Amino acid sequence: MAESFAIVQLEPGENIVFGISLETSSSSFQVQGVSLGGSSKETRKAVTDRRVIVEASTGDVTLIPNGDVKTVTIAREKQMGVEVLRIVSVADGAGKTHALGLGGIDPGHEARIQQLFPAATLATKKKGLLSFLGL
Repeated sequence: MAESFAIVQLEPGENIVFGISLETSSSSFQVQGVSLGGSSKETRKAVTDRRVIVEASTGDVTLIPNGDVKTVTIAREKQMGVEVLRIVSVADGAGKTHALGLGGIDPGHEARIQQLFPAATLATKKKGLLSFLGL
């Protein structure tokens, strides 16, 4: 499987339910037109039937037990004319928000999202001020 975790191993019986989302970023800097350095980072994000996993190629790992998630923010989007859900972020008991961006989810799975996070409330991401104009 091309999309997998490099650092975090799934526990026996643990399954990925939503994900894996891969996000990449890179940066570099130049002095007087000469490139002196750069870095790149890949971040993999997923929701399993036990926890939320955010794993960065830099070695940073965030693991949040599903029972510790207090808010799940979802967005309703259209992909090729079909409505889908995106898990935008989750907030833990300490109030820290973790961006996920797990998209392409069938709206019929909204109840499953609620079941995965029994202590959480579902919040819908509000569209921008000019959304009524289609912007």
